[in-house]
Amino acid sequence: MLDRNRIQIVGCIQYRYAIPKLFEYVASGCLIVSNRRSDAYLLGFEAGSSYIEINEETWKEKTRYYIGNPEDIEKTAKRGCRLTKNFNNHDISAEQFNDVVEHESKESNII
Repeated sequence: MLDRNRIQIVGCIQYRYAIPKLFEYVASGCLIVSNRRSDAYLLGFEAGSSYIEINEETWKEKTRYYIGNPEDIEKTAKRGCRLTKNFNNHDISAEQFNDVVEHESKESNII
């Protein structure tokens, strides 16, 4: 089913961290439209390059834009897919997970 989707809207309400499903969507070639993720930069995601960042005010406008511009869907989705395949193998994912935990722990004053 994912291989037929062109756009996947992914949102998080309280905890803004990447979920495993996000990588599945990106690896299948979907354009990710999501609110800001606190750990996106740690995982290599860049708003406007490998996913589209939205908020409560911009989600309709940005989603409509991409639905009307399939070439932009394709470009951004390919960059996200390439990022996932090149930089998210098992070893790199484990290292990134440790970085995220350390970063979030410092932000929360746990460490």
